[in-house]
Amino acid sequence: MRLVPQVVGVMTSMLFVIGCDDGRSRPDDVYRFDPNAPMDAGPDVRRDAEVPVDASPVPRDASDGGPGGMGASCAADGQCMAPLVCRAGRCTALASEGQPCSDDASCQPDLSCLSGACRAQVCSTPTSGSCQLRVPAGSFGPLTAPCLPRCSAETAAAYRACDSNACRNAAVDADSTPSKAYTIGTVPVNPGLDCLSCVSYQEFHCFSLVCGDEVDSYVDECIAGIDDFRCDDALFRLDLCLAALTPTQQATLETCMLSADGPPGCFACP
Repeated sequence: MRLVPQVVGVMTSMLFVIGCDDGRSRPDDVYRFDPNAPMDAGPDVRRDAEVPVDASPVPRDASDGGPGGMGASCAADGQCMAPLVCRAGRCTALASEGQPCSDDASCQPDLSCLSGACRAQVCSTPTSGSCQLRVPAGSFGPLTAPCLPRCSAETAAAYRACDSNACRNAAVDADSTPSKAYTIGTVPVNPGLDCLSCVSYQEFHCFSLVCGDEVDSYVDECIAGIDDFRCDDALFRLDLCLAALTPTQQATLETCMLSADGPPGCFACP
């Protein structure tokens, strides 16, 4: 079992004064229209007069919603005003840490989308040494560093984009990273550790932090034991425990599940 979002009629109203000399005094700066004067004798007030156009448009901000601005239609990043990017056909800003996300591509470059929010990327790089699943009394895992990573960066992106256990399971099932020899404690295990086993072990490590007795029973009945009925019963009791966690326990579990000691530790860095 694997447990595991106006044409703006630019109305340039050119206000001018056309009047007759009625003897009233007028300010000197008021233009008097003289129909007999040459056309260049005063300001051109014809409706069809050419209006100079400033060749240097006023700079726009990316948030103004115009072409290339926030929410504008797009087909590629280059059609959006920096720092906006094109996602799902619209210009948008990449989410920062803690903001909602749908996948890694919707987060800033140094972040990953985990549990629906952008968070600091967690991944592993290969190290030498013996791969071991630690199972001291009262604890389960996590895997030692030489076991990691056991899943590709591509699998990591697919896994993080999922919103269901079925989707996550399918993502790790499809991984083709070679397995690695390992031990549980000091006992060699065959077959080797693959992506699916790595993610499952890391999940159970996190479960052990909030349901220790139930995970101990899982180890006894499902890893050390050979009785399918007893194993199923141990898993059932673990399910009950996980369904009744307090808010504090829930926070503990989530923190672990997003850390290198949880499933993210199994994933290779991009």
